[in-house]
Amino acid sequence: MLSVDVDALEFLAARLEDGELGEGVGLRLVTDGAGYELVPDHGRSHDRVFDVEGRPVLFVDPKISERVDGRVLEIESGTLKLGWTKKED
Repeated sequence: MLSVDVDALEFLAARLEDGELGEGVGLRLVTDGAGYELVPDHGRSHDRVFDVEGRPVLFVDPKISERVDGRVLEIESGTLKLGWTKKED
């Protein structure tokens, strides 16, 4: 399962704060074949939704969720990074 760091969610929420995208619009994690990117979109009934204070911020489709299983979306040096979740010993 994809994990999302709290700082990453707050970073995404700040990008959506201006309201130009409209009500209920968040960012969807998609693949471009070579990697992943975030695009503005509305949530769908089958999405996993990450929110900040009740506002949808990130939508992840089940197919993408399978591909990023065991990874974590986090902020590193002011940039979003899709890394691997550290396993507990």
